[in-house]
Amino acid sequence: GGDPERAGEGLYENPDATVTSVPLPLFVLRWQLPLVPGGKFVFNIFEPRYKHMIKMCVDHSAHLVLACPATSVGTACRVVAAQLRRDGSSMIEVVGEARVNIHSRSMLPRSFGLTFGRCSVLHDVKSGEEGEEAEEDTLRSLALETLTQLLSRRLTEEAVTNRLQALKKMTPQQLSMWLIAALRAEHGERHRWLAMTHVVQRLRAQIHVLRVGLRQPESQDPAETIT
Repeated sequence: GGDPERAGEGLYENPDATVTSVPLPLFVLRWQLPLVPGGKFVFNIFEPRYKHMIKMCVDHSAHLVLACPATSVGTACRVVAAQLRRDGSSMIEVVGEARVNIHSRSMLPRSFGLTFGRCSVLHDVKSGEEGEEAEEDTLRSLALETLTQLLSRRLTEEAVTNRLQALKKMTPQQLSMWLIAALRAEHGERHRWLAMTHVVQRLRAQIHVLRVGLRQPESQDPAETIT
């Protein structure tokens, strides 16, 4: 059960809650790249169920969850800009606010076939192993070093320096999230990175992709999309 008019409210109303008190509407796109917290995407909305979703989110300042059917991890988003058309379709911009686990999916009445999910915020956790933070810092430095080598193959030294200035200010966790969005990797691989809850595990996987890229021609450079 549940009220579709209230769906999407209350993601953060109780920080200690493990599951949202009301279900969140799921924006399910099969080939959509994952959206990391702080990232933005623009969508053209025309399906009836998603037109209903956007109206609900705009009217109630509610969250939606950008989800992939093949994974139980998505990204809770806010609609930050919407150009509504007479037929109910729209062009929207969303910003990612938090990774979430989708625990269950269901359709609510009067929701035009829209799927909703009970969700909980997904946080990175520490393994508790000695030297974990030092290893995170080491992997962060290694990722930046490898990324520098890749960027140097097609950018000027000045351009590489400018690009890395912002990255060098990032924590290991922030860099690992940025790489999800920035690297050209397989769709499923990026979603696996999003679902990981250990920074060390995520950075190791990303560094592997970067190192493989060093052995590939520039046309297959995983950092090719970074400018």
